[in-house]
Amino acid sequence: VLCLLALALTRHILRSRALPAQTGVRPLLSGAGGPVAWTLPTWAPARGPVDGEHGEARSGKPLAAFWGEVSPRIFLAEIFLVILLSTLFETWEHWIRHRLDQSGDHVGGKILDVLFKEFTGLGFIGLVLFLVTQSGAADWLAAKLLGVSSHQHDHHEVENPLAETFEIVHMMIFMLLVVLLFQATAILRVSSQVAHKWSAYERTRSFGDRSESFESMFTKAGFLEKVPNKNAPRGFDLAFKRPFIYGTTFFERLRLRGNPLVKMVMWRALRHNFFFPVDEDGKKHTQQSALALPLFSFKSYLHMRLGETVLSLVELSGWTWLVTVLVLAPFCYFLAGLSFLSVEAVQCAGAWLLFGIAVAITWLLEEDTFHLTPRVPEDARDILVLFKGTSDFMLRKGSVQTGKRGSLGCPGLGDHDPENTRLIPAPVQVCELGKGIGGNPLTTTHYAFIAQILNFWQAICVTSLIISYLSRPIESWKEVVLYLLAWAEWPAMIMYAVPLLIRRLTVRNSIGAEVDYAVISQVSLEAKESLLRYYIRLVQLLTFTHRAAESGESWAIDQGEAGEATKAWKQVEAHAAWKRGLRRFDSLPNFHRQGIWHLFESWDINNDGTVMVDEIAKNLQVLTASGSGCCSIFKNPRLMAESLVRLVDHDGTRQLSWDKCRAAVALAISNRPPQELREDIHTFFEIIDEDGDGRITVFELTAWLSKIHVGMSE
Repeated sequence: VLCLLALALTRHILRSRALPAQTGVRPLLSGAGGPVAWTLPTWAPARGPVDGEHGEARSGKPLAAFWGEVSPRIFLAEIFLVILLSTLFETWEHWIRHRLDQSGDHVGGKILDVLFKEFTGLGFIGLVLFLVTQSGAADWLAAKLLGVSSHQHDHHEVENPLAETFEIVHMMIFMLLVVLLFQATAILRVSSQVAHKWSAYERTRSFGDRSESFESMFTKAGFLEKVPNKNAPRGFDLAFKRPFIYGTTFFERLRLRGNPLVKMVMWRALRHNFFFPVDEDGKKHTQQSALALPLFSFKSYLHMRLGETVLSLVELSGWTWLVTVLVLAPFCYFLAGLSFLSVEAVQCAGAWLLFGIAVAITWLLEEDTFHLTPRVPEDARDILVLFKGTSDFMLRKGSVQTGKRGSLGCPGLGDHDPENTRLIPAPVQVCELGKGIGGNPLTTTHYAFIAQILNFWQAICVTSLIISYLSRPIESWKEVVLYLLAWAEWPAMIMYAVPLLIRRLTVRNSIGAEVDYAVISQVSLEAKESLLRYYIRLVQLLTFTHRAAESGESWAIDQGEAGEATKAWKQVEAHAAWKRGLRRFDSLPNFHRQGIWHLFESWDINNDGTVMVDEIAKNLQVLTASGSGCCSIFKNPRLMAESLVRLVDHDGTRQLSWDKCRAAVALAISNRPPQELREDIHTFFEIIDEDGDGRITVFELTAWLSKIHVGMSE
């Protein structure tokens, strides 16, 4: 069909322009130093006799002149190439959407929708311009507006300047959107790294020997010191060494914000105040009632708001286009009179000016965040007690034990008494919607608009670098240096300034008076779904072990009536199973990998990086807290736990590390037949259905959740 349409269109064109085109070269933009913009060929139809060698066009063979210059095979090959490129592009689009769906990144899908909407619009614009040009409407407009005829100019034929410039501008804008697509992809990648860092902040626990705990980080940074004491829990006391502060001056805060520990503590202070908001007089805010604690995830809330921030950078508003035209159009007109070297210098200076403005905006946002962040005690031991039991996984386990010493792996604190530890209120307690903070007149709306302008102008800058390279070869060493310096700004902006900008802008528009309760409700719902997935995974572990025992697997202990132990499971077999499980884990979608990490964190109560059999058995036992006991596979959770550890215990330690845990769980939940999954869900249903009548009431569900220490109202 495409071939027939192309042939028919070619027939129409050659009827109006029977003779072959003459080619020439004309610069689009000239200046004092020569051409400074794209140099394109111009095609001028020569009007002359139609008899002789070209007379076939008038004699009923309109394609003869065309075939005289272009072979039909080349023409058809070009059509095939266009179809192939279109297919490859569509395949890439489907692939990237599939990857985004697998990772649960809905923001990426929205960004693709916005960009492809712009591409579709430009495609229709290109079609309209083509029809206007070939129908003669462009010639008529050029004659009326410019007084130029496409048939005669200085006694020879020239191309219609209006049609040509329209096409060039259209292609430039299309190239700009392509740059925006790549830029949006890079920003999306950076935003996922920001979300990953927030996830690490939220799951960091106060005490423990692991290097990721606050205790280890404060000790390593020199705020605390471990003093041996055989009578203290864990055999040592934590002693105070130096105070912890955010910084007293602007430049000191700017310097300290490069410290990962300071960033993490400030983030956790914001999160703590978001969960447990208290005024100076000790009264609680009503905000906490909207949160489904302990299921609510502050990281997930910020992640959704981060997606909206990233989307606002990519989805250009009409005001952004208007400001861009009003500011840059006169500037570009001025550049037309400069030499190529001067244009390169202006491009380089403009690029780094954008970077400087972006960094300055991040500094202003940092000060706003500082004014909204509650202060923490200067003694790091108080900070440890304040954040104790408030990590994501410990909240879900209902393990908050405020003021109790010696719990959750807490060491000795010497003679320090942290009983009344609490956050110190932030300098700005009330931030009115639509107003600045701390004397700064810029609001969230202003910040978002400036960020969108910076992102768009950055794409324009990159597009201009591409066009300047295509317009004229780079010759002198000065031009090479300026060109490379201008390109060096782009990765600096994307990798350094943009992460700071979107992270701080997201925090700025997500707390205080700008809390989004609709997003809070959505995050709470997803947290409840995540809780159900957590317990279904526990059921899958039990049923996986039970099925292996019934089928005579050598690593599983027989759960039959005879209770006979199976043959020994060799360490070589455990090593092979461990490797197989790691490969399966790597192939799982991101939400499954996150769920397995949740399992391990909730099992590792002491935060030492290892899980003993007793800890696993205790978590498996909680499934039957309110169950009817009709499921025989739950008779001995400890034997089940021993079997799971034995399956991947390649080093013979009889405990699970993170590597062994993810391998065992991946083997249990991946590549299972659909029938087994239905049986697992039915087993989970039987656990909650206490009276066994085949229905789960609100009261049965609430009773079971309360017995597993999850607070959820009816």
